[in-house]
Amino acid sequence: MDDALFAAYESAKDRLNGATFSAFKVMVAGWNVFPLVICGQCAGAVLTNGPDIHACVLPQYKGRWFNKQAKSILENVVKQNGFARTQATTDEGVAFVERLGFVRDGDAYILRCKNGN
Repeated sequence: MDDALFAAYESAKDRLNGATFSAFKVMVAGWNVFPLVICGQCAGAVLTNGPDIHACVLPQYKGRWFNKQAKSILENVVKQNGFARTQATTDEGVAFVERLGFVRDGDAYILRCKNGN
């Protein structure tokens, strides 16, 4: 689990205002951490906490990580909470979440449960 969390930290550290890995672990304490493994390598992690979901993926895996496992995690968050909420801090991230159906709501992006699914 620490490998996935460290990969998640490495992928996001430029947006964490100088936070160390130890500080990052404190920030995400209580969050569910789902390792993302691509071709046997840890690519990062999907972190969830209630309706909040964040994918933290190492740059070399961008465009290759959203697989059945990641889709299932997102679907479960929506099913359990009626919606999923995330933030996108880059143009690439905004384009990705919008392709998935997330809609901007203030400073967050929301994906709502549709048709009871």
